[in-house]
Amino acid sequence: MKETLFSLLFLTAGAYAQTAPPAQPKLTPQEIQQINEQIGAAKKEISIKINVVENYLKIGHLYSRIDNVDQAQAAFESALSLDPKNARAHFMLGLIFEKKKLTAQAIHHWQQCQSNTTNPEIKKIAQKHLDYLTRK
Repeated sequence: MKETLFSLLFLTAGAYAQTAPPAQPKLTPQEIQQINEQIGAAKKEISIKINVVENYLKIGHLYSRIDNVDQAQAAFESALSLDPKNARAHFMLGLIFEKKKLTAQAIHHWQQCQSNTTNPEIKKIAQKHLDYLTRK
């Protein structure tokens, strides 16, 4: 189930390697508040040791939604500190470092994503990003 959800979330990301990502729709203040509440709830679960890695991933995705890239990066790095082979964290850090134009770090995370996933679509997306980054 997680692999299916993961692949659905990121299937369209392959186009990212060839074109700029579409702008995210502007969130309303109420939506931002809801996201911040979800972040708070996930942090609370982490503090009592509930689904720690999954909650770090959730926090990273939520921070990404409100375009707080540095906090998203920190959350995904926290997930990797506990689960170094987590392909989702590597995938998202690959995107973040690519967006920040930190090519060496992006390449590292795309390679790790590709090595640590069993999902062929994710492997294909990671390869597209690697091809794009190594063409430069």
